[in-house]
Amino acid sequence: MTLHRTLAMASAIAMAFGLTACAGAGVTEIASALPLPPPPPLPPPPPPPVTVTVSAPAAASAPAVPAFPQAVAGGPTIAAPGSTVLPLLQAVQVATTSTSTIGPDTATMNGGATLILDPGASRATLNVVNSAVGVSNAVLTRGPQTVFYETSGSTVIRLEFAALEWTAYGSWLAYPGGTNPVTTGHTANFVTGFQTPGSAVPTTGSASYTGNTFGYVYTEAYPGVSDTLAGTVDLLANFANGTIIGTLTNMIAGDPWYTGAYPWNSVSLSASFAGGQSVFAGTTAVTSAPGNSLSLAANATGTLVGSFFGPAAQELGAVWTLFDGTRSATGTIGARSGP
Repeated sequence: MTLHRTLAMASAIAMAFGLTACAGAGVTEIASALPLPPPPPLPPPPPPPVTVTVSAPAAASAPAVPAFPQAVAGGPTIAAPGSTVLPLLQAVQVATTSTSTIGPDTATMNGGATLILDPGASRATLNVVNSAVGVSNAVLTRGPQTVFYETSGSTVIRLEFAALEWTAYGSWLAYPGGTNPVTTGHTANFVTGFQTPGSAVPTTGSASYTGNTFGYVYTEAYPGVSDTLAGTVDLLANFANGTIIGTLTNMIAGDPWYTGAYPWNSVSLSASFAGGQSVFAGTTAVTSAPGNSLSLAANATGTLVGSFFGPAAQELGAVWTLFDGTRSATGTIGARSGP
């Protein structure tokens, strides 16, 4: 009955409009009286942005055992290391998507890691003592025309490094389980090599060191490695007073093939070392703030830890960190004195 009553009402309304039309109002008036279609539904609201908590990186550390092998004139080098086990001086970060956090991986840093290089660096054996990372004496093969190593077993591993004569500096990344999407990622910047014996570190004079740096910047935008960093380093070691000062300049963040490359912060470096010691430690601070999405704020500070390498401190390597309260960065340095 309800349906019939509704149809009758509609017929009456139509007849009334029909009479009006005959009186000269025209068909247009009939059409304008028809009900408008309902508006389209609103699109669903975008998901809320992921809030990622970024913590300050921990200063780099190296395991007490094994110790760095000591450099000897005419002895092993990075290109001809023999079977030397090289401990890593490293700063390790862990990113977890389930908790949207990025921070220092203290368990991995405390456990330590080692690297064994085949002559010519065609293969590398990486061992990370922390079993949660899933890298136990993993043999990695050099990719074509690169210094990039990868395997895809239960854990996806990437290792990249640059080499001087007695110093190797680079990074490794490990994704336990190798699942996609990745839920946890461990990232380290490291330096290793044949260390200068403490007795061979000069006690007078000074030396300038030039080289390169690369690393990663971590932001609140995504719970993982945000982008790569690369630039140049200039250092001055004063052996008489046991100090090192220097800068990171020409810093670029990002990947020009994917996200684009952007100017990044310039950084000041300052460290000290005791007589008869080849290791040094100090601080970092940004000296410029480009203000783009990948750069750190002007208040960013951090740490610097490294060592002299080579029989007579011809080279040095170090790992640095920075943090501005919401974003962080870690990187590695390889530099040599002389031309």
